[in-house]
Amino acid sequence: MMDNLGELETALWSLEPPKWNESCMGPVDWTRAKRGQKLFQASCQGCHGPFPADENIKEWFAYLKTAGYKDYVIESWQQFLDKAYGEKHQQPPAPLPAGETPIGVQLTPQESLDITGTNEPPGLFSPLPVNGSTAEPGEQQPTSSFGFVPLLPAGSHEEHQEEQAGRRALGTPPPTNYGPAPQIPKDYDFPLWIMKAKTVEDVGTDPTAAVNFVDKQIDLTKLGLNTNVAIAGMRTLLEEDLSGETDAYAKEVLRMSGNESKEPTTPCQNAAGKVVTCRVVIRQLTAKMRNDLRKAALDVVNACQNKTAPASYNCSNPELQAAMAQFQNDVFSGPEQVNNEVSSLDLTKLNTGIALRLIVFRARRRFYAQRRYTEPERDQMNGFGELDVPIPLPQYKPRPLAGIWAAGPFLHNGSVPTIYQLLLPVDQRDKKFFVGTREFDPVNLGLSTQPTGRGGFWLDTSITGNSNAGHEFRKGTLVKGEGTLPRYGVIGPEWSEQDRRDIIEYLKIHRDEHKKDFSKDPEGYLREGLDTRNLCTEEK
Repeated sequence: MMDNLGELETALWSLEPPKWNESCMGPVDWTRAKRGQKLFQASCQGCHGPFPADENIKEWFAYLKTAGYKDYVIESWQQFLDKAYGEKHQQPPAPLPAGETPIGVQLTPQESLDITGTNEPPGLFSPLPVNGSTAEPGEQQPTSSFGFVPLLPAGSHEEHQEEQAGRRALGTPPPTNYGPAPQIPKDYDFPLWIMKAKTVEDVGTDPTAAVNFVDKQIDLTKLGLNTNVAIAGMRTLLEEDLSGETDAYAKEVLRMSGNESKEPTTPCQNAAGKVVTCRVVIRQLTAKMRNDLRKAALDVVNACQNKTAPASYNCSNPELQAAMAQFQNDVFSGPEQVNNEVSSLDLTKLNTGIALRLIVFRARRRFYAQRRYTEPERDQMNGFGELDVPIPLPQYKPRPLAGIWAAGPFLHNGSVPTIYQLLLPVDQRDKKFFVGTREFDPVNLGLSTQPTGRGGFWLDTSITGNSNAGHEFRKGTLVKGEGTLPRYGVIGPEWSEQDRRDIIEYLKIHRDEHKKDFSKDPEGYLREGLDTRNLCTEEK
């Protein structure tokens, strides 16, 4: 039901992290919070960010978040909200022509059930015979190019059609809400945050989930997977991603070194209809433009490395150095890395990450083909045009922390009950605690760990998968001669009790995005994290 998934994702665009309500959960100690903000910035922000990507990286990774597509995406979002809220003063939408929907064309019930009537070329899965088929010898049996038999539940074909017809049709509005729909500001910016994943060795938390995702093996040949087509498809996906990444970092090198004028441009019309010069986005680069772009970036890299670059390049800038290193890796090592990854694919022994993505990728393409979605519609359903590239590594992603106080218990496996305990050395954390209460602890930031008699269970951190180790602040952070943080789960020095309380006070009102500058207006900056709109009501 991918259309439903698409609607859920669009609905989540309007979801914001909760804000601290002083009337509900207690007043904020602003003196402590100011000290905590500085501690957070020095010790936590390096992993948790957020790390906003600029337009060049957006072009590669999620092009619908770039400025040129903003109006299109905002309009789509607003239409979704208007339909979901169903404002009373709105006129009912005019009925669509038979068989059509706002995105694509609805198949007939017969087409939806049989999924055999498309002109799509054979895909990743080779056809399988229908179990119990009544086809005559030599007659082509009905199959899906997805490779799975379109099985029906018990009952007649007509009964199943009636059951399908009873569901909400694709594109029809969901049950309405009360009140007017929120209006999306026309200047809304769609941020793209880079998540800097940490290996299980670095963060030191329970490795079971990450390692299983990489080490568990799945045999996809049992699904009738066409090996040659699957490998070719994976190569195409990886090469497209590498090409986009290479061009993105080439643009980054030019931007950071002050050479943006060397980016490809093309004549275009502005809103007033006047012909102006526009930069060419990655998706629209010709082969010659791509070669010229990469050559210009390599010229900057060589000039910096040979110390022949003018001072204006600012070659010592760490961000420029990082962009040059990534660009060089993509150009000189990227193709070989793709070859190695593709040549190592064994469809009888795929890890969970790659196996799931192969199946979902194929199912999604099949769904789009059935509904005859256009490329822009597919890209929007995919999530801002994001490429779904497998990255099967044993690692965890440190999340942005706005509203983290409401997300306990903590760590990826829920093995630490409060933020206060998360700031302690591991040997001072609870080894066993009760899970399932709804009582919030506003002092230590987490849920109560005491049984209430209304259900729940005891979580034992000694069980495999439940370890509460890692993400630790304690003495002995650095190992002489072995580099810097993080070091096998010890990610910072041991806090004093005051430091822990200051961090906790700040995390109550931490936001990932701010309109105010902390250095100029620290109190206004901090108060952006307060909920001043909602009244606190006691649960009956």
